[in-house]
Amino acid sequence: MQLTKLYTRLMRLMSEETIDREAILTALENVEEKKLDAIQILEDLIVIYERVNDKKNVERSNDEVDKIIDATDKEISSVQDFLASYSRKPLSTVPDKHVQAKQQELPPLDYNLPPKNPEAA
Repeated sequence: MQLTKLYTRLMRLMSEETIDREAILTALENVEEKKLDAIQILEDLIVIYERVNDKKNVERSNDEVDKIIDATDKEISSVQDFLASYSRKPLSTVPDKHVQAKQQELPPLDYNLPPKNPEAA
């Protein structure tokens, strides 16, 4: 899978209503693996270009390696920032449906009741 497709997958995972941290972390690992694969291919090309003394393509390939590293690190960093900010968000203040149901089952509190053990009072 191309890096661009992996970036798109990450963005889609981050935009879902419920965030699946594991899926995002797995996608991040895939991006990192593809980045390393691409860099390895370019480094192999650089070795070949150096053998034939093709300085122009050595320079281009080195520039491409730098671009891949910069772009990928930027994407990974933004996703990590997103995950960090998501984990710091406060929990929803809307009560769970089960909690609401339990609250409706409870009798109203009567604050004017006498203590159950009059001797303790």
